[in-house]
Amino acid sequence: MVPLRITDQDGVILDGGARTQGLPSFGMQDGQEIDGVRPELGRFAFNDAKRGTVTAELVADASAPAQIADLEAQIIEDLRAFAASMETALQPWVRDWEDSGWWGVVSSVWAGAKNGAIAWWEGEGEFWSAVWDWFAGLPEMAGEAWDSLTEGAKALWENKEQILRLLQDLAEGSVVAFRQGLEALGRALASIPGLEEIADLLRLLVQQSAEWMGALYEMARTEVLKVLGATLLGVVMATTPNFWAEMVGTAGGYLIPEIILAIIFAFIAFFTGGTGGAALAARLSVFVGKVATKLRAAGPAGAVILRMFGAVDAVGGKMVSLVKALKRNIAEEAKGSTNEVIDIRRPIVRKSSLSPEKTKEILDTPKGSRPDPSTYMSQAEIDEHLAQFDDGAVRFADVESMEKYGTAGPPGGFVMPKSEFEQMLSDAGGNLGVMEEKLGFDPGHLTGGKYQPVLIEAEDFNGIRIPSGNEGGANDFWLPGGYTSGGMPEAVMDFDGVDFTPIILD
Repeated sequence: MVPLRITDQDGVILDGGARTQGLPSFGMQDGQEIDGVRPELGRFAFNDAKRGTVTAELVADASAPAQIADLEAQIIEDLRAFAASMETALQPWVRDWEDSGWWGVVSSVWAGAKNGAIAWWEGEGEFWSAVWDWFAGLPEMAGEAWDSLTEGAKALWENKEQILRLLQDLAEGSVVAFRQGLEALGRALASIPGLEEIADLLRLLVQQSAEWMGALYEMARTEVLKVLGATLLGVVMATTPNFWAEMVGTAGGYLIPEIILAIIFAFIAFFTGGTGGAALAARLSVFVGKVATKLRAAGPAGAVILRMFGAVDAVGGKMVSLVKALKRNIAEEAKGSTNEVIDIRRPIVRKSSLSPEKTKEILDTPKGSRPDPSTYMSQAEIDEHLAQFDDGAVRFADVESMEKYGTAGPPGGFVMPKSEFEQMLSDAGGNLGVMEEKLGFDPGHLTGGKYQPVLIEAEDFNGIRIPSGNEGGANDFWLPGGYTSGGMPEAVMDFDGVDFTPIILD
């Protein structure tokens, strides 16, 4: 785990040489059967601090940031080169399909999918809707070859939405949703004959593992997952219907669900391998190898898909190194007192799925002329984001204006989810100064009583929406996509006639 530094009133009393306890501390790793709860997991006991205030820190390796930047750049460049090579490899099927004149309903689906793949790189919200349209049309694309699917493959197809959602969650860095998706899929497949291996791997990932998920949280802080998802899905979607008809007919029923699962398992193997989980990584790799063996018997079409697996394998070593570097780059601190547990929390950095290029384009647009979020976010993304406010919203209202006008704020005022406010309050231990720092407020805004949090119940919302950046309260730190620069979900709403309840902070 990460090195520790402990400081008491007399100064630093422990600096390096001590680490919190992870699974390897107990001779365990991801994928092993758990023999009981270990309350000391992730903890470190220290008895030599002077009674009183204590600061505990996780200390980052100074060399880690440069290594992370270098590895991230290498992986992204490797993936872009792979995408370019696949365009050439797919040309025989593209030419045959265009020459055949088979331009019915499926042609429009395929064309839309290609446009969606292009839109991903531009940060457009239509990408995932195009993916779903394409995925739903696969049976028609495959034609009569669909009838050759094995029962296990058909059962997987019945869970296609869950499987594709996994890849989307992985690409977007939605770690909690990804884990929940693995768990739900495992339950769905547990009783299906022929799919026992997949179901057991899903069980091990969810119920018997922890380290790989921590690695995934760190990976979500980079651009690698986004580019990875764009590359793999973009390549798959660029294939023509005759390509998939050929592969379904020759690969014994191995269609998209199996391939997507194999890709997901391959990358989780890198995550768990980067945290010392060699046994689980090996089991995941065995499954990937079995899929690859089937593809080798699938003729030219299978060989093309194998190139995708080859690209995954080629970046594998760099992914493992990146995971290790990210773990070495963790730096957090927390204050507390002797004779109590001091919790050091690693906040999840949440951000929109927009590409850096699209983000820059929006920020470069003058305030007042910035586009509506619906032009670069899908409706599903908007709905998912605003669902975070279903339990209510909190706004830090200017006390003087609130008393003068009787409202919680102007039209288009910013709010945060009630649940996020409660978590922040808990993390700060009720310390208003700490909350000022987390919110980016000037000292005294809360401690001096200038601002007061107010609660707006969900049933009282008036026009809650994703901020466009044209709002009066959007400052130089505003980012498009619904998250602050610190990863806090945000929205805006109007307050005329809206009831609110002041929250008293002691």
